[in-house]
Amino acid sequence: MLEGADRFQETARGEGEETVSVEMWMSTKLITIGQDDPASLAFELLMTNDIRHLPVVTKSKKLIGIITDRDLNEAVIPAGR
Repeated sequence: MLEGADRFQETARGEGEETVSVEMWMSTKLITIGQDDPASLAFELLMTNDIRHLPVVTKSKKLIGIITDRDLNEAVIPAGR
């Protein structure tokens, strides 16, 4: 079974010797969350849209971070429990 990085490397090798651009892989219809929005909304957006990473933006839509499903799980269930 190929995991993310392995799949990318295999596909990139199939493209020949030239460099594969990130544009080929990136998402363009981004789902974002505001920095002041509640964590419950972040969880809802992640689950509803079946995504694991959610860009966090300011009111002017400037990217300031990313919250992940792992971040939210660790906030609910602290590590070591």
